Amino acid sequence: MKILRFKEWSILPKIMFFSTAGAVFFLLITFTILNPFVKQQVLEQKKTGLKNNVDTVHSLLNYYFSLQASGAMTEAEAKKAAATAVKNMRYDGTSYFWINDMGARMIMHPIMPQYDGQDMANYTDPDGKKLFSEFVKIVTSTEMGFFYYSWPKPGSDIPQKKLSFVKGFDHWNWIIGTGVYLDDVERELGKLNIYLLTGGMLLSLVSIVTAGLIGRRLRSRLGDVSDGLKLISQGGIDSDSGARLDIGISDEIGELSHQFNELIDSMVTLSNFRKTIQEDESLQDVFYRMAEIFSALPGVEKVTIFDIQKSTNSMKVVYPVPFATEDLICNEAILDNCNLCKARRTGHLIDSKNFPKVCLEFLASDEKNHVCFPFNVGEGTIAIAQFIFSKNGHLPKTFNYKRSIGKAKQFIKESLPVIEAKRLTASLRESSLVDSLTGLNNRRYLQECYSHVCAGSLRRKKSIGILMCDIDYFKQVNDDHGHDAGDEILQQASKIIQDNVRKADLVFRFGGEEFLVMLIDVEPEDSVQVAEKIRTAFESREFVFGKGGKIRKTISIGVSEFPGDEETFWKVVKFADVALYSAKENGRNKAVRFLPSMWLQSQY
Repeated sequence: MKILRFKEWSILPKIMFFSTAGAVFFLLITFTILNPFVKQQVLEQKKTGLKNNVDTVHSLLNYYFSLQASGAMTEAEAKKAAATAVKNMRYDGTSYFWINDMGARMIMHPIMPQYDGQDMANYTDPDGKKLFSEFVKIVTSTEMGFFYYSWPKPGSDIPQKKLSFVKGFDHWNWIIGTGVYLDDVERELGKLNIYLLTGGMLLSLVSIVTAGLIGRRLRSRLGDVSDGLKLISQGGIDSDSGARLDIGISDEIGELSHQFNELIDSMVTLSNFRKTIQEDESLQDVFYRMAEIFSALPGVEKVTIFDIQKSTNSMKVVYPVPFATEDLICNEAILDNCNLCKARRTGHLIDSKNFPKVCLEFLASDEKNHVCFPFNVGEGTIAIAQFIFSKNGHLPKTFNYKRSIGKAKQFIKESLPVIEAKRLTASLRESSLVDSLTGLNNRRYLQECYSHVCAGSLRRKKSIGILMCDIDYFKQVNDDHGHDAGDEILQQASKIIQDNVRKADLVFRFGGEEFLVMLIDVEPEDSVQVAEKIRTAFESREFVFGKGGKIRKTISIGVSEFPGDEETFWKVVKFADVALYSAKENGRNKAVRFLPSMWLQSQY
């Protein structure tokens, strides 16, 4: 007979195993942790009882002392009456009190009257403890306290372990004491242990039987779910008619069946969606199809999808098409600088329902809720889907906010591999737009992006500064130190230029030792100041190349501005080139602003 490993057991034996193990563990805990705790608590209760009983006797002695103080009794009469009263006192059936004085002389012992009046200072128990002398020490040092020793029980001559509490009565120099025998405490604990064992076993039995009943029912229901999953695996995800479960009940298992059926519906829908967008020709088609699905979600009033243009740090609306800027509910500045978009910047879902005014670029936070979903892939956020929801009222009865958000996440997750694959071709093309030596955008990239950049500045009614930069006498570097040194100088030069402009500005390697800078959104004539800043930084820099080679270089810069100098971008670039030529002609290491007098049409 093959012995199955635990992981091969069916669910019912596992439930029974854990239930039984839990019951055994409970019993072990009861007798290893709970039992010592109960024993300690019982002992503490006994100590408290002893102290309270002695306090009662102490109050009685105070009463007789007050009779003495008032003259109603002499001291001898008061002491005798008090001792007689205490002698006759009993509690818990046979428990008693005794009295000795601070000289260890027995005043009164109700079960050992033969000791009355005797000096007990040297009386010892079987363990050698001079217990009455110890009582005196306790009262002398702390006024009261507990002491373990051995003493015979009433009616017996055999000493038994005992715990007593003693307390001094200062008016007469007496010590009052009473105690409890430890074997009586153990008998009480034995009874408690029987109760604990019986209760623990009954509780364990009930839990095991209950677990068995629940396990049988759970196994039956999970079998139905398992059969449904088998049908899916055999028939394929597209054929779900036989995979759905007959719910029949409304408990948690029925809810599991209901959720299973919804899962099947969702899987079929997502599978069909993925196959469809794989066959779409362009990203625009994919975005359009997704927007149509998002718009059908309950509660969604409006959907806008933005495509992130990584190369220009901008974003454009790809749904709805056509799109008018005035229809944008966000600050339109995000179109030109996508880092203003919080979802793009953080890569996190942005939800104004839970965090009102979470994004400062959203302009309708008082009237609408918005959720922005970032499309995140390996290269970062490539798109943003924005949902607009109504605030309060006007929502369909079927609206479930979390459900709508969850479904949108599912479709976005399914679409990401397709979108990433379709963007790969565009990404490969984009790599041809970067200068491999300096890492700067190249001239080809300038040709592709200038119209978009210019349109943004015109829309914002700002200027673009054009700086045409050329390293002075660069050919000497290549001639005297070699082309490797020249490459190092170019790399350092590009770094200087980048460090002295803003991140929003664009720097291009225009060709050879020439660099072109586009200063975005500058005020008229501010470009000259930036050019001078670059020139000064260049002039003060000591370039390093090879193995310790050092050299100083200067740079000449021609400055023009779009559209202040001319409304045609490439003509403005030519103006900057003309100004650069003027800087070269007039001694180099200069930043020269283009003037109309420099432009001789016949020369160009």
